[in-house]
Amino acid sequence: MAKPGTDTIFTSGHQFHLAMPQTPTLDASTWPHECNGCPGVQLRSKVRSLGRRLPTRRCRVWADRKSVAATGRLRPVHSSSAAPVAAREVRALARARLRGGAPRCRCRPGCTNVLWFYPAGTSVIKTGTIVGEPLKNHFGAGIPARIAEMISGVFPEFDREAFVGACLDGYHELELVPRGRKISTTLRDYLPAEYPAAIEILIASIGPRLETTEGHGMAPFLYLPHVCYVAEFGLEHFEESMRAQYELTQRFSAEFSIRPFLERHTESTLARLEDWTNDSSPHVRRLVSEGTRPRLPWAPRLREFQKDPRPVLALLELLKDDPDLYVRRSVANNLNDIGKDHPTLLVETARKWLGEASDERRWLVHHALRSAVKRAEPGALEVMGFGVAPRVSLDNTRITPERALMGGRVEIAFDVTNTGSRRQRILVDFRIHFVKANGKATPKVFKLKALELCPRESVSIAKSVSLAEMTTRKHYPGTHAVDVVLNGVVVTLGTFELVRDTTS
Repeated sequence: MAKPGTDTIFTSGHQFHLAMPQTPTLDASTWPHECNGCPGVQLRSKVRSLGRRLPTRRCRVWADRKSVAATGRLRPVHSSSAAPVAAREVRALARARLRGGAPRCRCRPGCTNVLWFYPAGTSVIKTGTIVGEPLKNHFGAGIPARIAEMISGVFPEFDREAFVGACLDGYHELELVPRGRKISTTLRDYLPAEYPAAIEILIASIGPRLETTEGHGMAPFLYLPHVCYVAEFGLEHFEESMRAQYELTQRFSAEFSIRPFLERHTESTLARLEDWTNDSSPHVRRLVSEGTRPRLPWAPRLREFQKDPRPVLALLELLKDDPDLYVRRSVANNLNDIGKDHPTLLVETARKWLGEASDERRWLVHHALRSAVKRAEPGALEVMGFGVAPRVSLDNTRITPERALMGGRVEIAFDVTNTGSRRQRILVDFRIHFVKANGKATPKVFKLKALELCPRESVSIAKSVSLAEMTTRKHYPGTHAVDVVLNGVVVTLGTFELVRDTTS
C-alpha cells in the first residue's frame, strides 16, 4: 500500500511514491488494465474518476509505450521543470528496469500494447498528454478554515466563523493569487487594526520552519495570504515586516512580498538582504537572490533594477559560491534575468566568475547563460566555448512526416560532418517556426547537444517533437519552417505542413 499523504504512480503492480503532503492515495485494484491505443477504451473517464490529480504546476509526464516494449524501461517523453518532484521520481523510474518486464494490456487477446503510466488522478486526452489540475484547486475552501484555526490558537477572540464566511464570498471564481489576496484583506478586518499587533499574531500562529529545500508540493502555499498581508499593509512598518518575512520565507517564500519594500525602502531593504546573505538558513539566503530578480515570474518587474542591476549583482557576488544548489540555482536565474536587459553585463560577469571557478560555480554560470545561448548571442556563445563559426556540412536531412497531424509528432534528423582540418566544438540546436493564431510564425529553440568532432568525423542527430496541445504552446495548421543552429549560425533545414486530424 502507498504511504499516507503521498501520490502514487502505478506500473504493473509496482508503486512509486511522490512526496506530496495531504494528498489522498488510490487503490491499485481500480487502475485500468487497458492501453490508451485500444478502441473503445474510455481512459479519460476512468482516470478522472481516480481521485485528486498530482499537485504540481503544469505537470506533463507520460511514458512512451514503444520504448517500454523495446527495452522494458519507462521513458519520460516530457517532464516539466516546474514539477521537480514528479520529474525526479520519473527519471529514477526510467533508469530502473521493471521486474518481470513491461506491463501488458489485457483489453483483448493478442493485444501487444504496453500500459502507459500516469500520476494519480490525472486527466488523459487523446494524445496521451497529462493535463495538470489548476493550482487554485489545491488552495480550496479549506484554506481559510485552516488559517482561522491556527490564528484562534494564539488569539482566542478571533471570529472564526465570520472570517471563513467572508473569505468564501466569491472565492470560487478567483484564481490562486487573488484567493490569497482575498484572505489577506479579510484578515485585515478580523485582526487588530494596529499592524504591529496583527503581524505578531500571524507570526505566532504559523507552523514550524521547513527542514528541507524541496519536496513540499503545494503545502507551503498555506502562507500565501500571510506574505500578501505583509506586502499590502506592512510597508510603513519596516522592522516588523522584515521580521515577518524572515520567518515566512522559511515556511513558504517572501520573494513576492519583499519587492514592494525594495521599491519603497530601497537602501534599507538592500542592507538587510546583504546581512541575510550570511544567514544559516538556505531559505533566507535564497530570498536575497530570488526576491531581487528583475523579472521574477508571477511578480511585477523591478524597473529600477532593470535599468541599473548593479545593486543586485553586488548581492549575487556574495552568493555565487553558496553551499546549497537551491540558492545557487536562484543566483543563476537572477543573472539570467539581468542578461535579458544587459547582455554585455551578463557576459562580463560570466567571464569574471569563471576565473578559477569550481565545478559548482561553472554550472551556475552556464545555467545563467542558457537564455543568451538560445538567443545565439555571440558573447555568451564565446564564453561557453562556441564562439567560432563551424566548418561543417549537413547531410541526410529528414523531416518526417511531411504532413504532420496536430496531436502527433514530427521527427527531425540530419548528419553533421566536420569538413575542417582541425577538431571543432559545435553547439547544435534547432528551431521550429510555429505558426500562431494570427498566421505569423515564431521560432522556438530546442536544445540538442554539444559535439566535439575530429576532422571528417560525422555524427547523426535525431529529435522527435510532440505536436500535442500544451499549456505553454498551442498549435495551428500551416507551413512550419525548421532551422539548425550551429554555434549561433542558422542553417535552413526544411519545412513540414501541420494539419488538423479529421479522422476523429
